[in-house]
Amino acid sequence: MSTTLFKSSKPAIYDPTMSLEDDVYNDIFTALKHPIRRKILKSLENNPHTYTELLNELELETGLLNYHLENLKTLIRKDEGGKYAISIFGRAALSLTRRIEEPAREKLNGVALFGKRISWNKMFIIVIGFLLLTNVYTIASHQGVVSSGAERFGENVVFAQGRMINVLSDLRKIIEGGLLHESSLGELQYRVEAASLQFAKVTYLDERHPDMWDYASRALWTLSDLIGDTRVAVSAVNSFEAGVALDSDSVKRLDDVNNSLNELYDALFPPGTSESNNPWAVASYSAMDRVIGKVEALRSSVGKAWLIVPHLQGAAPLEQSSKLLVETVGEAYFSRYFSYPRVEYNTWEPKDWLTRVTYSYFLRVGSYNETVEVYLYYSKLNVLIRTEGVPASDSLMPYNVTKERALEVAVSRVSPGYGEVDVGFHFISSSNSSLRVGRYVWGFDFYRSPRGALSGSLTRVLMDPYSGEVVSIEDICWTSSS
Repeated sequence: MSTTLFKSSKPAIYDPTMSLEDDVYNDIFTALKHPIRRKILKSLENNPHTYTELLNELELETGLLNYHLENLKTLIRKDEGGKYAISIFGRAALSLTRRIEEPAREKLNGVALFGKRISWNKMFIIVIGFLLLTNVYTIASHQGVVSSGAERFGENVVFAQGRMINVLSDLRKIIEGGLLHESSLGELQYRVEAASLQFAKVTYLDERHPDMWDYASRALWTLSDLIGDTRVAVSAVNSFEAGVALDSDSVKRLDDVNNSLNELYDALFPPGTSESNNPWAVASYSAMDRVIGKVEALRSSVGKAWLIVPHLQGAAPLEQSSKLLVETVGEAYFSRYFSYPRVEYNTWEPKDWLTRVTYSYFLRVGSYNETVEVYLYYSKLNVLIRTEGVPASDSLMPYNVTKERALEVAVSRVSPGYGEVDVGFHFISSSNSSLRVGRYVWGFDFYRSPRGALSGSLTRVLMDPYSGEVVSIEDICWTSSS
């Protein structure tokens, strides 16, 4: 059964006809309106930072930092070392920030008017008085417009609150009933999408926190995708009438989603929320950051709950991965050289891949040993998408060429003038039906410039560890605008 029967497209929050220039302007203004994003740009202005360095310097939680890095978009980039660095657009944004924060100040304490110097306090009173006398009608009219807009804003916040209550009620019924039924899942999906659409509407009404509502709206749409996939799995393994009983693991995953939704609800709609008592009527970055943290927790719990789908289909990603590797390299080899499997969830872009299983693969040649990582990626429906680093059955240890011998041959094949030499295994992929496998080769990087330089070059030599034959010699140049 096709998943398109149960899914609908997410409404566009941003105009898809925007030009690249419009996108850049939008990125700049989105970044400048939040103090944490301004701090990130200032931190990166002179020196690139690792993710951990940014966490420690800004004293943020990972979810909150992820959110702000995502919103900086074209204003930051990653350098060759994988560190976060400021882009040319980020520097433009900082320049604009300084023009706002450091305006030129009058050196004299006052202003000259009609040949006399009047203090700033008196000047302020004169200006206010003039405005009050000449704009009474305009001010009154404006207040009426603002009042009407505030009422619409408060009304839609209360509507969003009601939508969330419906979602929580329906989800709780499914958990307590212990049954995944196509009809109840369909009703829940409708409730979640209605809440997401209402949040998207509030995005246009809340001038102070629009990205917060948009972020929450997108998280709810991801939850809708999960429910749609679960409906497909349920209908595939059972009839529409019978449904599927929830096991203890699935109940826990749904409970985690429910708890995350409740925490998000409490952060968005504190006690006393009403049309006349709208908690978002005034700017509150601290409250917004709390909400963003709850949204990130919801995305994480939804990502983990997607494992309900492969469980219904009978094989979890970790089980599939170990079986696949055993079939590729043999059970004895797998048991000896593969260890420490880890399961991770892509809660940011689950449509690309949802689950990644990572194995540590131990390579040994003579006295040299190294541990590399092997990755297996799965879709939301538990389908293997791709692999990285899986050795082919005809490219397994033991290898014949030691590091010392390989280095001796590599040195004889490169021209003089290099400095530091870096050695390690490189993976060359090939294709074997749906599984991407390949071979590991000796890799030598002969640096002709300092490794940490902003620009430079190196010569890379790859060598077969069985025969000692050179696979390739390549000159690589790098440059950075930092």
